[in-house]
Amino acid sequence: MKVRQGTLLTMVVNGAIHNFIREEPARKFGLKFSQTQARLKVLNSPPDTVISITENVDVNIGEWSRKIKFTIMRMDEYEVVLGI
Repeated sequence: MKVRQGTLLTMVVNGAIHNFIREEPARKFGLKFSQTQARLKVLNSPPDTVISITENVDVNIGEWSRKIKFTIMRMDEYEVVLGI
């Protein structure tokens, strides 16, 4: 998936209700953050603090493009998790 000027390793999850991005690429591509006090429990993981929320991010997958809201979280394997 392309976000601004870069391509990110993305997992697409059918049925996920949120989109997630790791903090490092969000900062690298200059996404604007709005702070939050939220916590989130992801399957098979302990609850974790949401780092931030970013909205209206232009993303592209091939011919498909949209503006997406991301929750910025710590993640191990993927840079982006895209819910559909």
